Amino acid sequence: MASDYVWINQFCCNFGFDLVPLSQWIASLRALEALDFDILINSHWASGTKADLIAFRGYLEDLRAAVQAGISAGQSKEALQQTITLDNKYRDYTGDLKQAVGSAYDSLTRYR
Repeated sequence: MASDYVWINQFCCNFGFDLVPLSQWIASLRALEALDFDILINSHWASGTKADLIAFRGYLEDLRAAVQAGISAGQSKEALQQTITLDNKYRDYTGDLKQAVGSAYDSLTRYR
């Protein structure tokens, strides 16, 4: 069971990274990946497989890399929300990527 921190095929996480550093979130997903399981059951969101978990972690890592690159280049949160598309790699995901970018920006600038 993965309660409230694995989102299958969804942009995550609104304000979530503000409460838990993005690096800690990714580390916890890696720990979950190390467990022997086939099916992941969520409490509120769609359930999935270990492959779905790995894909979600990949999304968070891609999001972190894109936002960190923008921060390092001196871009504002608003500019990053307008320009980060993640190369449409996650075009089948639901939710608000701009909101996720903003949350990642807040996390990466708060938890240095």
